Amino acid sequence: MAINFKELASKTGEKAQNLSEKGLAASKDFMTKMGEKAQDLSEIGEKGWAASKDFMTKVSEKAQNLSEKGLTAIEIKQLQAQEKKLIAQLGQTVHRLLIEEKIESINADTPEVKATLLEIIAIQEEIAKKNSILTSQEPQV
Repeated sequence: MAINFKELASKTGEKAQNLSEKGLAASKDFMTKMGEKAQDLSEIGEKGWAASKDFMTKVSEKAQNLSEKGLTAIEIKQLQAQEKKLIAQLGQTVHRLLIEEKIESINADTPEVKATLLEIIAIQEEIAKKNSILTSQEPQV
């Protein structure tokens, strides 16, 4: 039995070329799919980044809103403390007028009383204004 090396080499060459072509096609297909996956991953990453950015913007806005509400609440407390002091001052003024100065009739038009009452009213209006600001601020997510 004689081996025809020429024919064997030819068949081996054909098979090698066939395998090479299949490998090249598979490699091209693999690279195409990898490129598509990379593109998909890139799009997912971009969407994730956009969602993160949107979330952080909303968190920042919420923090700003809460900060503003906190400051408004502190201002209201300060105004309420000032109002209490003025009410105490009004009581002292009325006491002084009735007891020490023996004035028999005191009303809202009594000069010493009127000035303090006007201050109290102005503070109460400011408190009401700040309360309406505080309650009108919509919570943001």
